[in-house]
Amino acid sequence: MSDEFLQDYQFFRQKGCFPPDLLPNSNSNLELKVTRLSGLTNNVFKIEVPGLDIPFVYHKFSNNFKLLIDHSFENNVIKKLSENRLYVEIFYADNEQRIEKFYPGLPIDLKEFQDFAILKGLLFQLSYIHSNLFGTMSNKDNDFLLDKITKKPDFLKLLSCEIEKRMEFLSEEKKSKLLNIYHEVLGIDYQLKLETFLKKLKNIQEIYEIPLDLYYVMCHNDLNNTNILIKENKNPLSLRVIDYEYSSPNYLVYEFANLFNEFATDYSYPQAPYFHYDTSKYPDIDFRMKFFLIYCFYHKIWKNKQKETVYFEMEFNENQPTKEDFAQIAKEYGNVIKGLEEGTFYASVFSHYFWFIVAGLSLNMKDLGIDLYEYIIMRYEILKKTLFE
Repeated sequence: MSDEFLQDYQFFRQKGCFPPDLLPNSNSNLELKVTRLSGLTNNVFKIEVPGLDIPFVYHKFSNNFKLLIDHSFENNVIKKLSENRLYVEIFYADNEQRIEKFYPGLPIDLKEFQDFAILKGLLFQLSYIHSNLFGTMSNKDNDFLLDKITKKPDFLKLLSCEIEKRMEFLSEEKKSKLLNIYHEVLGIDYQLKLETFLKKLKNIQEIYEIPLDLYYVMCHNDLNNTNILIKENKNPLSLRVIDYEYSSPNYLVYEFANLFNEFATDYSYPQAPYFHYDTSKYPDIDFRMKFFLIYCFYHKIWKNKQKETVYFEMEFNENQPTKEDFAQIAKEYGNVIKGLEEGTFYASVFSHYFWFIVAGLSLNMKDLGIDLYEYIIMRYEILKKTLFE
């Protein structure tokens, strides 16, 4: 990888993609230190160059996920976030790769979500992203994610073919089992069930009179602890959400459902299959109610601002909710919060369905750190239980 990237690096230097302070003094051959970072839908590398104090990150996009990912849309989203200092500096981006400054943060520990200050910092940012990027980023070519992947015959047929292509490295026994499972889930019975759940999810907005700009938003769609970084000082303002490749217009409750499901999924499990899904780790009702309450507070703040340029540190410090604020939000948004809770329940099944699809498209990828076959079986069993029992 070092030799391969060195050629790209020299090319990007010649194109003027890097600011002067990121160019080493010597033009001789460079001994790059390349570290593979986590990344399912693209190859992500931390690049350290001799003479530079600041590492940078190189994303090389995979073609495996072209059915689900629009990298031009992703690049537009992070460009907007970078302008407001909610994302790192971008040096170069196209539909095949991106180079950006390395952010010196660590994945947030799931226990840190219980920290009230950190939770406020996260929801402060998310409510801005959801509220302020939908109007500028959404367009008619970007369907809502759940509508795109559910009961669309042409899409499902193409998806089935793409997943089958990626099974060539499996044993015949595993290949046969997965073929049956994917044909089942992408078939009519499962799709009709998913369509029923989707209709219920859509109806919630009207039943609970949830404001349209609160229910239909620009979602990240892949919130988990590895995509939420925080610096060692644990300052809530140092939180950064990364990896926007799945971002799209979507239903807000999907964002919450996916995050809550990921609370229960441990990807650092030390034994095979190197992940563990534990339903006892799913956030309890008290946490969810607090979560929705804080989110609605910040949604109201951003709704009344609608600024092009935002000074987040000042805004965060000036808008710390009090007990009186929460009491007012509980009264004003009580029905909305009930709707968010019910909607999150219905959206949860789509989180499992989506990652079931992504896992199938990943079957030909190596060194992902988990047993992908067992991961697919886990998602399938949850889907089946939720939809049919």
